[in-house]
Amino acid sequence: MLKAKKPFIIVFEGIDGAGKSTQSKILFKLLKGKINTKLLQEPGSTEVGSYLRNLLKSTKLNPKTQTFLIEASRNMMIEEHIKNFEGVIILDRYYHSTIAYQGYGMGLDISFLKALNEFACTHDNIFYKEDIVFLFDISPEEAIKRIDKKDVYENIELLEKVRKGYLSLAKEHNFHIIDATKPKEYITEYIYNTINKLIKI
Repeated sequence: MLKAKKPFIIVFEGIDGAGKSTQSKILFKLLKGKINTKLLQEPGSTEVGSYLRNLLKSTKLNPKTQTFLIEASRNMMIEEHIKNFEGVIILDRYYHSTIAYQGYGMGLDISFLKALNEFACTHDNIFYKEDIVFLFDISPEEAIKRIDKKDVYENIELLEKVRKGYLSLAKEHNFHIIDATKPKEYITEYIYNTINKLIKI
């Protein structure tokens, strides 16, 4: 079993409708009987985070307000669930989402967002950086078709900018880019095999 002061952090990123939440849940089910595993969602996973998630998805807030609420939720999630955890953390979104949405999508200064992310994700001088990121890439048009309940982020113009931002981040940080239009079973197998090479499940 994996033993480490900092957990092994797996991040699933992409625009809503890409299938990342579905695959994060599948991976959690595959891993939980074999290794100490926790599935978390951003924003969410704490009482305050769940409240902020509903607020952010239902209310048109300016990008700065969105950012500070998200970072507060992120910091609390790390404090309550990630710090001192030994094993695997599966994250449905992490700090890359802030750069993609509020940075590339809404125009906030990206260097400032990166500094803010590092500030929110550092506890006791440990920066809880991910070990691997899977980016679920899909066109905004196709993604929106898959979503039953739309929220304030679901508009084509914004999501085009967000998608381009994610692809820029993928190139910068060597994300594993997944074609989210591929069959669900194919994507699951690819993710599991990739993780297995790293932590020997």
